Amino acid sequence: MSQRTRFVAKGRLKELLEQSEYPNQKEFARAVGVGEPTISRFDSQTRYDINTLVSISRVLGVTVDELFIIEENENYSHLRPIGINMQSHTKKDN
Repeated sequence: MSQRTRFVAKGRLKELLEQSEYPNQKEFARAVGVGEPTISRFDSQTRYDINTLVSISRVLGVTVDELFIIEENENYSHLRPIGINMQSHTKKDN
């Protein structure tokens, strides 16, 4: 079965900022060259500007993929129910 890979922020930037030399989001945003709202909304976004991602990763000294957590989920969307009750088809231990 195929797997679906998804990249999510999930607090990753916050973790990286806590480990960085920047005392707050405002100072970090200034170093990146973006507004503070761009940084504060990072974890809730689903689309990112590639230039912003590159700037953030360079300022933090990490790769772009380190800004995200990879989630792999089984994709069962191609399957459909077959209507069999498996309990009636399993062996009983006697």
